[in-house]
Amino acid sequence: MHTHKQPQQNKDQGAIQAQENTAQRPSEVAHKSAQGQQPTLQAKQRPIQRRNHNQSHKAKHQPIQRTAQTNDLKTQMGNQHGVDLSGFKEHSNKKTVAKTKNSQSTKVTQIPTEQQSKKAVEPSYDPSKIGQKGVPKMASSPPSKKIKQVALSKTACMVHGIDADHVKGVIQQGYLSCAYRRLGPGEDYSRPADKTGGGALGVYLRLVGSTHTKWPVKGYGVGANTKSKVQLVFSPEILEKGEWRVSSMDGMGKVPGVQSKDLTTGLRKTKTDWGKTKELWSKQNEASRNQVYNGIVEAQKPIENNEIIFWDTVPIEGFLRAIMCSSKATFNTLAELPEYDRSNNTLAGIPIISSEGDASLLKTLASLA
Repeated sequence: MHTHKQPQQNKDQGAIQAQENTAQRPSEVAHKSAQGQQPTLQAKQRPIQRRNHNQSHKAKHQPIQRTAQTNDLKTQMGNQHGVDLSGFKEHSNKKTVAKTKNSQSTKVTQIPTEQQSKKAVEPSYDPSKIGQKGVPKMASSPPSKKIKQVALSKTACMVHGIDADHVKGVIQQGYLSCAYRRLGPGEDYSRPADKTGGGALGVYLRLVGSTHTKWPVKGYGVGANTKSKVQLVFSPEILEKGEWRVSSMDGMGKVPGVQSKDLTTGLRKTKTDWGKTKELWSKQNEASRNQVYNGIVEAQKPIENNEIIFWDTVPIEGFLRAIMCSSKATFNTLAELPEYDRSNNTLAGIPIISSEGDASLLKTLASLA
């Protein structure tokens, strides 16, 4: 999720920087919302486990499915029109069988896992193949700096603004993809910093703390265009998947931890050279990352331009909890997709929620829980 605003900081951001030398706080307890209800999309507090990135991702949940019963179409149509259709064969594609009342066959819509979707839709560009193979690791934390746990109990959700027209591709792929995976090493980037700062190698989301009731349904930044955008709402448990970095401000295409001096060392020798750019993902250390993350979700007011950036892709199977629409136009775009189920207002099993763009995201989600 890219924004074109100039970097911003507020009082909460200043507080985040002041936390660098503070002592570790006591373990957090599960937070309750202002309405006295359980927090929306609340994740259980537990340490984030670093994973072996050479292993393929295994989904924690069973693929989302929906079923509907249909009748024998030949018999139904024959009786309706007085024609004998017993000699005709019905279409054999089970995923596109038409829904009719009292049906005996089953219609199944399934979101592919990240591993399945990558096999089905082989991408043209894979950032893990840039320079040295694999996913870049974090910088080592200073020995004097204690690594705190991420405050999952104070995290309500993460959001990503996206054109409603692009949701179809995300559902079919099974994941959100970074700009490099879509465009490759060419020059088709809106900001030079995406290439020189490494930002094009990640997927941008925004953090919403469990007390941030003023966070609007429409979101902030470029993704807040209610006429064409929808907000994808993710569970905090997505943190356990893959490498991620975080910043309390808009980095304008630079990965968190990158400084100006890092951009003046001849990162790219040619227009298609990304080898050194990938190394910028190894500038932030875990202690600093977790400290910034906790400062964002614990802030009294929402930090609008915060960025949590996931390396390469963000899987949706098991993590995408809702799709927020702030206009009739965006809802209609989703309702026209074959994966839309009008009976329960879901898209491939994901709830679609329509609301005014300026309404509270957390209050809207809590009212539907």
